[in-house]
Amino acid sequence: MGLFSKKEEINPLENKSAEDLYGSGSFQAENLENSLMNQDEKFKKNQKDIRGRGEKEVNLKRYKDPEGLTVRKMTIGLWFVEHRKMMINTFYGLLVLIGVATWGLFFYTFGSYLLFGIREDQLLLKGIIETNIVDHQYLVSRGAKELKIDRVQILKIDGKYDFLVQIENPNKEYWAEFDYVFFTKNQEFGRARSFILPGEQKFILSLGQEFDFVPLTAGINIENVSWSRINKHTYPDWQEFRNTHLNFKIEDIVFTSAKETLLTEKINLSDLKFTVHNDTPYNYWNINFVILLKGQSNQIVGVNKYVLENVASEGVYNINVAWPGRIADVKNVFVFPEVDVTRDDIYIDF
Repeated sequence: MGLFSKKEEINPLENKSAEDLYGSGSFQAENLENSLMNQDEKFKKNQKDIRGRGEKEVNLKRYKDPEGLTVRKMTIGLWFVEHRKMMINTFYGLLVLIGVATWGLFFYTFGSYLLFGIREDQLLLKGIIETNIVDHQYLVSRGAKELKIDRVQILKIDGKYDFLVQIENPNKEYWAEFDYVFFTKNQEFGRARSFILPGEQKFILSLGQEFDFVPLTAGINIENVSWSRINKHTYPDWQEFRNTHLNFKIEDIVFTSAKETLLTEKINLSDLKFTVHNDTPYNYWNINFVILLKGQSNQIVGVNKYVLENVASEGVYNINVAWPGRIADVKNVFVFPEVDVTRDDIYIDF
């Protein structure tokens, strides 16, 4: 050992390997796993402590925003945001499909018109030009002709006056409804509404009128005429329809004048009896009967009306009419049924 000998310093870490210093890798992994398990157990223990203290876990689904924004709304909004691009592409696709369909239809229609429509229009125009124009006379000839009206007849019975007039419908395909009013010396009376069937002749009456003068002449005004044409779908055979619905048989007509009755001498009442058979398959609420008495010279000497109610199909009705006034020399009695068979409300449904 010399005078100036060098003192060696000894490092305690020198000559130590890494394994000696830090341990092996498996040892470190094991320590890390144990550490995580310890932390998880601590967390679970804390949760149990929290529940043990009565504290509840947070449920986001039960969250209520003070401004009304719920979790469900936020979820829907998030879905729209995530699928925004897809919805935009779908919308554009629909627009493209609509455009293709619209333009396709346009080109198809326009092409059809170019190929066929122009020629058809030319043929139609040619036909219109070559067709004769319907004139006013043709329209008048096809329309309903006016009713034919005879003169008004006046019959005086025991100080009262009966008025009657015969009218005719010359139209075979039209029937009419109308208002009428009789007049004499500018005085109107007997206003009412009536009807007349196609091709029909009938009498219009106004009975038992009293005046402070003697009416020598009288007239009638027909107003507010409403024409209806026979519909071939509704009435394929009008004549057959009419005959079927107006098939009433009148028989056993007996007229007894006032001088032949057993009534008192102070009352002049004649008596008329007849029997009505409803040979139609229909039931009617009311049937009007117009009665005419004709004398030896075939002139009308008396008129009257009778209304038969609730007329059943195949029913037989004995009618007795008391006729005021003394009427002599009656040769014939005519009874005409009168009902508007074109109306639906005249029939009784059973």
